[in-house]
Amino acid sequence: MMKCKDLRIILKHGATTQMVCQKYGFETEEKLFEAIRKITPTGAEEIIRQLRKNDKRVRGQESIGDVKSEVQTDLAEVVEPTAEAEVDIEKVDDDTESESDSYISEMEQLEQDEAEMSNWLCGLEQKHKSLVAARREISEFLRATKQELTLLRKQIAKQSEAMEAKAALLQESSIQMRILDQEMSDYRSLLDDIRARMEELKQVFILVSSNGIEVENAEIPFIRDEDVSLKTDALLHHEAADELTVREIKTVAKLLLVVGSYEKYELMFDNSRMETFFEQVKSFAS
Repeated sequence: MMKCKDLRIILKHGATTQMVCQKYGFETEEKLFEAIRKITPTGAEEIIRQLRKNDKRVRGQESIGDVKSEVQTDLAEVVEPTAEAEVDIEKVDDDTESESDSYISEMEQLEQDEAEMSNWLCGLEQKHKSLVAARREISEFLRATKQELTLLRKQIAKQSEAMEAKAALLQESSIQMRILDQEMSDYRSLLDDIRARMEELKQVFILVSSNGIEVENAEIPFIRDEDVSLKTDALLHHEAADELTVREIKTVAKLLLVVGSYEKYELMFDNSRMETFFEQVKSFAS
């Protein structure tokens, strides 16, 4: 399913309308544009304009087959955007800030829902325990009643009425227990969905380019310049550093310090040399 987050990343890759249709299974451009307007009503026309701009750019390339293949591969792996992609930076920043507010609002709502449903579940569990105890008490009563009937023939009528009443309660409690079991199962399923969504919102996306680092779903941690300088000096002596510029090495050095601040994150590079170098030196992350 296509999400607003996917659209932002795809646009940074320089995707065309045809490529997005193929990736998400839209039969026509009109169906794709309709889906975009549903996902993000306020930003739909800007996204559509950017896709059409990419269409014109790709048609103007001398070797359209190579460009198309490269961008399609990037969309499949979501790791290396093309350097030729042009995105309206101010628009992306506005969209990112708007979606960040949406993530925070949704997280707060999910936390409230989790607390409410947890309270409901605790109440249902207490009712379930009470019914189990009542059922046990009723069962004991029935056994005692049967024994008394053999000894107290004169009280048969009275005890029989009591036994029938308790039997009805036993049956009713069994029905209520089955209902509560189903309700508890439903609430547990809803809680699992909420918690899974909460974990998804905690995922940090780090976009790395030759010009710097961008972070989505979180704030960029404060990194001291002297720490970056020390890390850069250490990386300059690495055997693979000769293939990168000093600026790229400095960006990788800062990235090593940034990722140490997050428990869960996903990296996306627009420079394959930087990605390869990071994989080689990521053991230096602190």
